Amino acid sequence: MWDFQINFTIGVPHRFVPDTSEVAAMYLQQLGNPPQDIEFRKVRDGVFNITVFTEVDKKRLEGKFLVHDCGDRPHKLVTTKVPIELLDKKKYYNNPKWISIDKLYDSGLRYMKNEQIDELLKEYGTIIEPTHYDMDRVSKFRTGKRKIRIDLKKDIGRWEEWSVKVRIEGEEQVVKGRVNIYYKGQLYNCRTCNEEHREKCPIIVQRQELERIAEIERQKKISTLWIADSNLRRVNEAAIYAQTDCAVGAKIGHLANSLKFVNRSEYKCAVVMAGLNNIVQETPCNDSWINQTQQEVNKLKTNMAKFSKSVIVGVPPAPWTEVDNNTKKMRDTVNKQLAKAAGEIKATFVPLDQQDDEKEENWEDSRHMSDKYTAVVVGKVADAVEKTIGESLLVRNTPLTVQRKHSKVRNTYRLGCVVCTQIGHASCAKTKRKNCSGSEVPSGKKKLDS
Repeated sequence: MWDFQINFTIGVPHRFVPDTSEVAAMYLQQLGNPPQDIEFRKVRDGVFNITVFTEVDKKRLEGKFLVHDCGDRPHKLVTTKVPIELLDKKKYYNNPKWISIDKLYDSGLRYMKNEQIDELLKEYGTIIEPTHYDMDRVSKFRTGKRKIRIDLKKDIGRWEEWSVKVRIEGEEQVVKGRVNIYYKGQLYNCRTCNEEHREKCPIIVQRQELERIAEIERQKKISTLWIADSNLRRVNEAAIYAQTDCAVGAKIGHLANSLKFVNRSEYKCAVVMAGLNNIVQETPCNDSWINQTQQEVNKLKTNMAKFSKSVIVGVPPAPWTEVDNNTKKMRDTVNKQLAKAAGEIKATFVPLDQQDDEKEENWEDSRHMSDKYTAVVVGKVADAVEKTIGESLLVRNTPLTVQRKHSKVRNTYRLGCVVCTQIGHASCAKTKRKNCSGSEVPSGKKKLDS
């Protein structure tokens, strides 16, 4: 089997390249007794391949060409001879691998020439593409690695000790170093089971499959929605039968806005934890601030009323809220407003407090709960939900928190103006802004009836 190519893009302007039917007609009309038992296919615009299957047909096409006339007007035609070129036979390899060589820059091995690397690695198989510098796809700068493609016949160790002669500042020296060599399907010693593998460890695969099945089962049992500000960031959603929504920097009004887009039939219970971002140190706890907070709480109360069961969590006693008497008064005010709203809609209110000797280990920073205190809060919320709907919120044998922030919760955004939490206004009266800084209605969603 031999492949020929007809490339009209080299000598013919793109707007004049013929289509498949025109090329087929030229092939039949211009070649005397052309081979008929062929495969004729279009590779791209102006490029066509012909495959023949016998030596006789191959000789009949060698050295042939097609003549193509093109031009804007009939009396200004341009004639182009397009050769029918025999393509090199595609080579097939048993085990071709792209191999990366890293950490050369950590020693004198950085002065190695690419040819020296070829010489060292040729014992492992046939070199398909010689060693070259690896370039970043975007910046086109060297990454520090080098790459080579080899038809591997035996495995290469992950770490190799090399000792070679190099020329440094005109002098020949012997340098030694440890290089990192890796490629897809490389044999490695697994730290999980202490066995050698080429693919992912079977134990890890089995564990991931069990986690996938457990997650499917957990999703079937979800009956609670838990939305909160960034203090939800260390919660492990896989440990609770709840759908989480973590909105960084959200005030009470932002979460109240989000509830507009939740269907009441999807959940038995809604849990809201907010209020810490309503406390602003540079703002006095005056009538203006109290009225603004009350408006947000009223909005939350209205949008939570559509749920038959609900839980409201109080403002945590973060160091941010205990800077001075003003912030302490703000926290007390928000908690009183939330507790009152919970009583009016028959929701469960969960106050958050702590022992004085636990203040340091309960907080990562002035605003955010630590792993330890997050687990305490999850436990309190779980107790409240179980008393409210009679169902356990916790998944057995699963850690309640995660080390990596925001890794196991659904992260969303603040819905509404960042200052007044209103949706759809053109300017914020509090800051005289021309444009609203918050988000509007989420794409693909519509407001649901309460």
